[in-house]
Amino acid sequence: MNIQLIGSKVESLSLSKSDEDIEQMDFSVRSGFSKEMQTSFVIIFNLKLKVDDAYILAIEHVSQFEASEDIGDEEKESHFFSINAPAIAYPFLRAFVSNILLSSGHEPVILPTINFVKLSEEGNSL
Repeated sequence: MNIQLIGSKVESLSLSKSDEDIEQMDFSVRSGFSKEMQTSFVIIFNLKLKVDDAYILAIEHVSQFEASEDIGDEEKESHFFSINAPAIAYPFLRAFVSNILLSSGHEPVILPTINFVKLSEEGNSL
């Protein structure tokens, strides 16, 4: 089966001044499968990031993938959907965060690399 990233988009975005006390970064990732289109799925990133100690950036970023054939239940349990697909999509989120902050007059933030194998093993994803 061939799988390819066909697009990424920001579903929601907020950059606002806030005195909310959050960790430097709150991050989660999950997958979503369509019942109607058995050949497509999405990886959804939710990110909340402290910026310049006075702002909070909140993003929901969705990357859509397309497979060459139907994705069965057994395949949905494979590592591709919890490790490989997020690793493919994550650089698009990283670039967007850096660019949006720079374009809005803030210091760009380079999100850290993420070990999706470890994140999956800890049960913090998908």
